[in-house]
Amino acid sequence: MRAAERGWTTTVYERLGLAAVAIIAFVAADEVGGNGFIAAFVAGGAAGLTAGPLRERVIDFAEEEGELLKSRCSSSSASSPPTRSAT
Repeated sequence: MRAAERGWTTTVYERLGLAAVAIIAFVAADEVGGNGFIAAFVAGGAAGLTAGPLRERVIDFAEEEGELLKSRCSSSSASSPPTRSAT
């Protein structure tokens, strides 16, 4: 947060840094046998609470990535051939 206040980072890296918190939590929980999804959810929530002024940028990042994934999933399902049932 202090780096953002001093202008040492750009918004792209601020967004990626906070998103990486959830990924690191997922991997760490998985390594010790925990539930990675719950760990990522809690870490993302904690990062969101402590993000302060970066919160709006992180929300924008999440919305943009969600739209990108949604468009990629819908385009890949539309281009795949229909499956045939074995009767």
